[in-house]
Amino acid sequence: MMRRKEKARLSWCWWRRKNQRRRGGSREKERCLERERKKRKKMRRRRRRRRRRRRGMMMRRKRRRRRRRIRSRIGRRRRKTGCSQIGNVVTFPVASLLCEYGFDGGWPSVFYVLGIFGILWFFAWMYVVSDSPETHPRIANAERDYICNSLSGNLDTTKEMQKLPTPWLAIMTSPRVWAMIVTHTCANWGTYTFLTNIPTYMKEVLYFDVKKNGLLSALPYIGFGAAISISGALYDYVVSTDLLKKTAARKVGNTLGLLVPGLFVIGLGFMDCTQPMQAVALLVIGVAMSGFQYGAGFLTNPAELAPTYAGVIFGISNTFATLPGIFAPLAIGYITTDVS
Repeated sequence: MMRRKEKARLSWCWWRRKNQRRRGGSREKERCLERERKKRKKMRRRRRRRRRRRRGMMMRRKRRRRRRRIRSRIGRRRRKTGCSQIGNVVTFPVASLLCEYGFDGGWPSVFYVLGIFGILWFFAWMYVVSDSPETHPRIANAERDYICNSLSGNLDTTKEMQKLPTPWLAIMTSPRVWAMIVTHTCANWGTYTFLTNIPTYMKEVLYFDVKKNGLLSALPYIGFGAAISISGALYDYVVSTDLLKKTAARKVGNTLGLLVPGLFVIGLGFMDCTQPMQAVALLVIGVAMSGFQYGAGFLTNPAELAPTYAGVIFGISNTFATLPGIFAPLAIGYITTDVS
């Protein structure tokens, strides 16, 4: 209807302009031309708005399709797994046995054995892993075709994404990035504190022997890995069923992963060697609850903030987050003068 009215007005203006030419009125002619120009500009603006709306609707549809593809290609079992804690679960018992039965005085053998395993893992990684499925020399053709077909759009755009310049200033001045850095640093402070002081707490406060110390020190990290997997599955369920938005779900995960372990650690300060099982229970639950911040909290924020620069953002955040590995043991050693 609007187009018909505009065309009718333009045709009327053209008819009037034609009559003005016959009469010879130059002023009326200029006014009519000016009105016609303004109307044409308005029509162009309206067309541009319509095009933008259509493009916006198309982009929304594309985003929805991408999300559906990701959900269909990445199964539920492959989301937010806690297998990274297997190393802690295995290392504590092995280290306790090496301290008592190892060579070269016991405790030095822990560093030798773990260092040798690290070197062997490096060679195994270089032999098995490649940059992409297409360049892998020992993969089956059927598996290569399956992976390449499932990642059809991502492999083609990888080189183009690598050519994009990194917006360092925008990243370093983003409040969202700094919020993630602060959360990551606080989370790692608790993680490094537990990692370096659980065996000491078991030995000096609860008076467990070396063998029990290693086994009991591994229990919190079994719960930690399980909590990462469970919290990741809960996050996917809550977001997919629209119970909570992504931001609210992340906040809940960070709150549970930071607040609850702090309360349990405060409770550990009132335990002594007469309550060993209660202390171990508090320790296991506290460390396990800290896994919620890794499974449903900040750890996947870089992929949500800027997928193209997720590696850069996580690298910056992890640089700050490793500082507690230096300062947390020093602070605890300065505070705990009485280890009993």
